Amino acid sequence: MDEWIDYYDSTHTIYASKLHRDLHFQLIARDIIGYISAPDAVVLDYACGEALAAAKVAEACGKLYLAEPAPGVRGRLIARFAPNTKIRVRSLEDLRKMAEKSIDLVVMNSVAQYMTPRELDAAFAIIRRLLKSNGRLVLGDQQDVSGAKHCFDPDAAAAMDDYLLNVARERRSGEWIV
Repeated sequence: MDEWIDYYDSTHTIYASKLHRDLHFQLIARDIIGYISAPDAVVLDYACGEALAAAKVAEACGKLYLAEPAPGVRGRLIARFAPNTKIRVRSLEDLRKMAEKSIDLVVMNSVAQYMTPRELDAAFAIIRRLLKSNGRLVLGDQQDVSGAKHCFDPDAAAAMDDYLLNVARERRSGEWIV
């Protein structure tokens, strides 16, 4: 996992311009907001990156946890969102210490593709522990991670199957999804 964390913790140019970068984060925030079920929901953005539009997400929920593995990015998140009492920044290790069944929605966007199967299974185990029984995981990625569905209970596995099928349909239709 260290290679991709080191890359995203460095100065890199994956965006064509500042406008491209800002729009990217605005679209992600808009889509995350669409999954928030209630104004008091507790949301976790797993490996969130710079999360430049996280304040918008925080406006739509009760508490937003930004979990980020890259120390430099995490430091910038802490500085950027320190005044916002609805946003808390955590390392991935910190997630292990959070209360069980305390999260309503977990978003993992463009992360699984960088993880080894073992790392992904470990992440899903943490997410499973944190999610409330009626909580939701929104997984948006470039690779097929359906093999990790065994980490969830049978109902969640069926929902994951449905989700991945819908993802495949949307990809074929050319629609952008988180």
